[in-house]
Amino acid sequence: MSETILAAPDIQVPPTQLELPYDDGVSMESARHKAQMDLLIDA
Repeated sequence: MSETILAAPDIQVPPTQLELPYDDGVSMESARHKAQMDLLIDA
């Protein structure tokens, strides 16, 4: 015997991996970021 499970109509399905933002157009590798990485590595 198989049961059919239906989702409630007021529940939204979360976005898939392809629908999530992955870039905002701002470079993460600026001179400031490099200096911060070097400081953390040396600490």
